[in-house]
Amino acid sequence: MTEEPDKPENEEPEKPEGEASGKPANEAPRIPRRTRKARKPESEGSEGAKKTSSEAPAKPASRRIIWVRGFYMLLMLLVWQFAEAVLVAVTIVQFIFNLVGEPNERLTAFGDSLATYLQQIARFLTYASDELPFPFADWPAKV
Repeated sequence: MTEEPDKPENEEPEKPEGEASGKPANEAPRIPRRTRKARKPESEGSEGAKKTSSEAPAKPASRRIIWVRGFYMLLMLLVWQFAEAVLVAVTIVQFIFNLVGEPNERLTAFGDSLATYLQQIARFLTYASDELPFPFADWPAKV
């Protein structure tokens, strides 16, 4: 059984020549993920619990990626707080519109896109997505 040498964690897989520039212009930037090695099940005895010499501590480049993502996470938490305040204001205004007549269509559309935006932030903060939301990408469009 031959083993492949470990690739650097921040190295992208090679793409065929035709795909090199195939990235859409409006695609959100991504934060590279740190790869983790799969653990052996504990049912294999004490050997599975021992650390092997091939497992090395995280490299400085991957540590830098973690800190960069942490910075973006803090920034997006601040944006979340602001967007939450905007959501409260939209909710109150829509309630007043509903008392007087009917809800405002523009505010309904904005509320829908704001909800999608908050979902994008939550997905980024919980590591469900690596795509940075607005202002690093386009504002979510009406679906």
